[in-house]
Amino acid sequence: LDRGFVRSYLSSLCRALQAMYQEQSFLEMRHVSDGLMQDIKKFDERWTNPNGWTDTDSDVRLFGKLEKLDISLIGSRGMNLSGCVATIAWLNGGRLKEISLRGLESVGGADIEVLIKTCGQRLKTIDVVSAISSPSKEPNLFLSMSNITELNLSCCHRWISSMEGYTGVLNLSATSLSRLRILRLDYLDIKDATLFCLLKDNKHLLRLSVTGCPNVSSSVVGDSSEICTRLLDLDVRGIDMNMTLSDLREAFPSLLRLNNRCTPLGKKMMEQHVRMERWRVGGREKSARSAKRKRDKKSTASNDTAPDATNNTTTQAATAACTTNNICSLSRTGFCNSKDTEQQMYRCKTCSIRFGRFVCITCAKECHDGHDVCRVGYGPGYCDCCLLSDCKCLESEDDIAIPEE
Repeated sequence: LDRGFVRSYLSSLCRALQAMYQEQSFLEMRHVSDGLMQDIKKFDERWTNPNGWTDTDSDVRLFGKLEKLDISLIGSRGMNLSGCVATIAWLNGGRLKEISLRGLESVGGADIEVLIKTCGQRLKTIDVVSAISSPSKEPNLFLSMSNITELNLSCCHRWISSMEGYTGVLNLSATSLSRLRILRLDYLDIKDATLFCLLKDNKHLLRLSVTGCPNVSSSVVGDSSEICTRLLDLDVRGIDMNMTLSDLREAFPSLLRLNNRCTPLGKKMMEQHVRMERWRVGGREKSARSAKRKRDKKSTASNDTAPDATNNTTTQAATAACTTNNICSLSRTGFCNSKDTEQQMYRCKTCSIRFGRFVCITCAKECHDGHDVCRVGYGPGYCDCCLLSDCKCLESEDDIAIPEE
């Protein structure tokens, strides 16, 4: 083409574009376009925030204050929840401390991986009974659980199967769950080598349940007594029993409950707890009342002061037991929710111990001194201080004085 023709064509095109730009309609379109681009930019800033979705206008993050996630047994079995848990974890920004996904079979292993890695060191308890539809692609996921205190993997066959084998055991051998207090592996095809890797270096384990695990032998559980020296609750029903229950009680001298039944030590400690709590609320023992009636009938006016002396002795003994032994009530009740475990319940807002959790009166004074603590009532249950905070009242549990008959 002729260069002069091209030059004239381009100059005329420029003049046409300049005329369009100067028109009012074009300016309005440009303002609208600029406004849309700004809205899109704000939207991108919200969703690309690594701390989760943030509303820049009100400075409120979606799921930002959520600390406990309990969506167990919601919907039907066919409900597809793949990706939902990972999305909540990302939006939350890693503030979750308690997670319960019990019975959600449509939750994949990838969602659990994102959830655990996002929460990091803040995560304390995980309950995924019968959950996880697909196996984990990262067998060494337990490295992200170094701060976990309560872990329930019962009936998670596909996830546990990824840990079996030579590679899985090697990865587990490098894992340290030193802060674990409760471990439940019920109805799994777990092997002795895998169980040993989970229990190694775990000196603070208080509750272990391997019910319905046919490939686990009681000898391996008994050998772990040198590691788990403070075990309070043990459930080995349905495993390969090559040790008697009496041998297991001797291997774990601190056991309060074995196979969901109180041991002789557990019965004595529960009786001591009942006497102490009855004294706290101002009650009296039935034996003292019956003895007082008998003495009132047989004694004379000069012996009327004898029952009072007996009652004063009982009260002083209870007071001494309460004040000298600054021991958490968990060392007496174990992980039991019966009526005999009734006690004063306190919640700590500083440590986020609430919503069905509580601490005993000893932990409220010793472990949570200076925190925002308030009394919530009187009822049955066990202290959750060792699960959701650093309990200082279980360290000297070996010094507990067993009440004599």
